[in-house]
Amino acid sequence: MRGDLWRVRPEASPGAEAVARLPLPAVFLHRDDVPRRDMPLPAVLLETANGLETLVSAREFAGIASLEALQAALASALRARGIG
Repeated sequence: MRGDLWRVRPEASPGAEAVARLPLPAVFLHRDDVPRRDMPLPAVLLETANGLETLVSAREFAGIASLEALQAALASALRARGIG
């Protein structure tokens, strides 16, 4: 994965400020840049020493109705992995 694709700038979008406050650097990828072509998107992924882990799956994304709900889902997934 190319970690230099899109770095988040807080002024870039309404949710960018929330992304900038994450305890890890965030990178946005286009579908063509995701290493696994069979992965349903959108998704939030965590790059680990063992590869990519899904934090928020496409199925979960479909049920998220607001930025606040996405933040809560992401915070929960990170806490479950001892991050944040």
